[in-house]
Amino acid sequence: MIIHDHVFTDFICNLRCTYCPCEVNLMKRKGDFLYVSPFGDSPAYQESVTNFLDRNREVIKRSKNRKDTPILKISGGEIFLIPEFMNLLSTLANEYAIVQILTNGTLLNPPIIEKLRDFPNIHMQISLDGHTIEMNAYRFRTPKTLSSILKNLTLLSNAAIPLEINCVLTAANIEGFFDFVQDLNHQCRGCTIYPFPVRSHPKLFPRPDQIKLFKQVLEDSFLLIKHLLPPIQYFYSLIEFMKAGKRMKGCYVPHTVLATSGDGQLEACTCGPVKTLGNVLSSNADDAYNRVRQDSCYDNVKEPYLSPTCCRDCFTHYEIINLFIEGAISVAELKTMAFFAVPEVIDRLIAMKEEMSVAVLSVKNHT
Repeated sequence: MIIHDHVFTDFICNLRCTYCPCEVNLMKRKGDFLYVSPFGDSPAYQESVTNFLDRNREVIKRSKNRKDTPILKISGGEIFLIPEFMNLLSTLANEYAIVQILTNGTLLNPPIIEKLRDFPNIHMQISLDGHTIEMNAYRFRTPKTLSSILKNLTLLSNAAIPLEINCVLTAANIEGFFDFVQDLNHQCRGCTIYPFPVRSHPKLFPRPDQIKLFKQVLEDSFLLIKHLLPPIQYFYSLIEFMKAGKRMKGCYVPHTVLATSGDGQLEACTCGPVKTLGNVLSSNADDAYNRVRQDSCYDNVKEPYLSPTCCRDCFTHYEIINLFIEGAISVAELKTMAFFAVPEVIDRLIAMKEEMSVAVLSVKNHT
């Protein structure tokens, strides 16, 4: 495994994005406690922030011991609603080549960014759908919110903190995406902007005419702004996906990304509910970890006709991994993106590519 993608909790956030699948209204912070409203058959409960962080740290620790990865990615919901998580950074930064923090960017400020700057291997990932209110129609509608996020992007860039921006493509923003990149070209350095299409909301999905225009503008402008974007092959794959409206090829993301959450759940895939493998905080933790890359679902996701329904509308920034394993992206191209440009990460990806190639060859030789 190469990346450990750990979600502290899906249930606490300060935004209510239209396309977000999470039940963010379930959790509220009250002083030093987190209160979770009842849902389904589960009762309401509250937990101290200290216990909450200790539990998450235990999940991360157990996973590090069992499935060592060079990269740790952490997220909320909105993780900065629990700013005490930063107390873990000094320990985590020493245990991983890269620690990436996913946030919506609204709660960042100069003191927080100054603290992040102390760790040379901390990377940031910000979710933002454009540089105008109209482009962010499905995220927020307040100009002050947008202004704050854009200011924080500049502060992160000035602090030389490696940065990725996740841009969810919808009918509301796809036509302005390359204008967005051009705008950031004047204020961000060391940044990679990943566009990927909205999921599970067909009414918000870009229209065919918008996808055609997106392709035309890409061809006209890519060379001028490629230093802010993933390789061109990523865009070809993205456009192919959007035209088809569904995934037409297999996926290797579960083979490279370990997915856990603060309640101890270990998932086969971080991008969707492919399969729950068990709970790493339970007495059966060993069974859960032993199923990683051994359960039949890992073979299924490599074949589009066998993969579960949740894979059909899935295209994320992790597509870079698929493209590298498929041979569409080179090592040199990987190194243009700070998140991958670490020797240990490159070495692991090369080993994974070779392993997958051997597996494919073996299957062909037996058919």
